[in-house]
Amino acid sequence: MKVHHVGYAVSDMEKSVLEFEALGYTKSGILIHDVSRKVSIQMLKNGPWEIELIAPLSAESPINNILNKNNNTPYHFCYCTASIEKTIHVLRSKKYVLIEPASPAMAFNGHLAAFLYHPNIGLIELLECN
Repeated sequence: MKVHHVGYAVSDMEKSVLEFEALGYTKSGILIHDVSRKVSIQMLKNGPWEIELIAPLSAESPINNILNKNNNTPYHFCYCTASIEKTIHVLRSKKYVLIEPASPAMAFNGHLAAFLYHPNIGLIELLECN
């Protein structure tokens, strides 16, 4: 599978965007407020590299668990797949645990996204890409 982006948990979206822009990244899209997932998302690009900044929208946001343990940090790789359900099935047979089932992701034009965990590599995201 091809890497789509790296997910990066941040506590302050505006300050983090400014720092990444100073490193040569540019915004690739608008700031998304995904109320259902309780996060705001900003995609940034630097050459072939794309990162997804994810900040909490509320105290109940699941991203706070990561921020409380690690402060601002990269925390997942996202991989493109042609068939998310098929890939989930294959990965679950290899001892990956489904953390969040496939559902439409606002930040990716409604394409299906899912999160899985494996103790040897941590959290990954799957994104159904065309």
